[in-house]
Amino acid sequence: MTPQMLLEELQQKIGKIAVNLNNMPKGEEQVANISHSLEDVIIDLECVRDYIKVRG
Repeated sequence: MTPQMLLEELQQKIGKIAVNLNNMPKGEEQVANISHSLEDVIIDLECVRDYIKVRG
């Protein structure tokens, strides 16, 4: 996966988080969805970090 692809995926996941945050009030399911989405973003950021370390 290229950095560009990772960034595009990250943008989609951040958009999903924004949508979940806008759908108020928050129930347990929404909190779980937001938490899962944030975990996905963290994993993608770690992949980008590792890619940069290898390339740098």
